[in-house]
Amino acid sequence: MAVESATVSQLRRKPLFSMSRRKVALRIFATVVMVVYTVVTIFPFYALFVRSFVSTRDASDLHLWIPESGDVPMEAEVGNLSVFYDLDLRDLKDALGIPQTEFLMARTTLKEISEQYNIPEQEIKDFFEGFYTYNGWMTLLGGELQGTTFWGALLRTVLITTFSLGLTILLSIFTGYGLSGLRRKDQMAVYNLYLLQMVIPIMLIILPQYQLFQYIFSLVPGYAVQGSLVRQVLQLSSLILINIKGTALSTMIFVAAIGSIPKDM
Repeated sequence: MAVESATVSQLRRKPLFSMSRRKVALRIFATVVMVVYTVVTIFPFYALFVRSFVSTRDASDLHLWIPESGDVPMEAEVGNLSVFYDLDLRDLKDALGIPQTEFLMARTTLKEISEQYNIPEQEIKDFFEGFYTYNGWMTLLGGELQGTTFWGALLRTVLITTFSLGLTILLSIFTGYGLSGLRRKDQMAVYNLYLLQMVIPIMLIILPQYQLFQYIFSLVPGYAVQGSLVRQVLQLSSLILINIKGTALSTMIFVAAIGSIPKDM
């Protein structure tokens, strides 16, 4: 009886899953969590990409795939097409052979244009083929976007981001070494001054920064000339300088990283 009771006790104490099965279950659970998290993170970017093929009129609808391209009705007004679909009337006139000096009222329909200028309706339909679906990309890549070219704006963004990140990392390394690697009595006071930026709202210093840069740039010859190279370079430089100024986050990261390095190294 004692042996049987000991056997029953051992069976009761035996875990339901072995250690190897627990590891497999943990890996499966971690994989599922990472896949779900990845899908949830990527989905907004996917929705934005699909949204680029959707007209402004249907902006409130959620599309999981690129919608089918619909035909532009002949009763559509050129004013609505210009507002909701970024229709460039200059391109429309060139494609249909309408002189650029001709004025098209906003309430003018495509059918009225066909009758007034003796243009076959099929020719107008051919011009608008795929217009509902791809007009956003055609406007972005082929035309002008809000008064400036897309590629020029993209190039300036890449330049500002590259120089800002590079200089920020370099200066943050120097700051982290100075506040952590060097042992000075006043380093904690300086470190606390950096952390003070975390409690100062950015909106409070935007106007003083703007006024400061405007005053300094006004001393540079040629800055007052609109569109000059000096003005463009200074304006881009001001954005980079604002981005690379000491920030509490970068200071905390590099102070902690350098402080963890052994003194002997």
